[in-house]
Amino acid sequence: MKVSELEIGMMVEPAGDSELFRLHPSYKSELPYITVRNGRWGSPHCSVAQTQQAVYLGNRKEASVAKKDFGWSNRFVLIGGVVAAVDPAAWKRMKKVIL
Repeated sequence: MKVSELEIGMMVEPAGDSELFRLHPSYKSELPYITVRNGRWGSPHCSVAQTQQAVYLGNRKEASVAKKDFGWSNRFVLIGGVVAAVDPAAWKRMKKVIL
C-alpha cells in the first residue's frame, strides 16, 4: 500500500497470509509502534497485536500526537484500543480491508 492511498478512518491489515502486526514498546517515546512481520518468527521484545486490523488515524497533526510523544514516525493507527505509530517500512506490507 502506498501512503498516498491512505484516508483517515481506513481499516488496514497485513498483506500476507502468514504476516502479523507486531506491537513494539518504545523505550524513548510514550507510544508503542507496529511493524508487519512473518507470523512464524517471534521476538521476546514485542507482542503480537490482539487484532490484525487497525484504523488509520492520520499524520501527527491529524492524530493529535506531539513530536515528543513519538518522534520518528509521522503516521498513526488505532489498534486494539491503543494509538500506535507505524514503522514507515511496514506500509508496503499492508493492504486495505475490503468489507
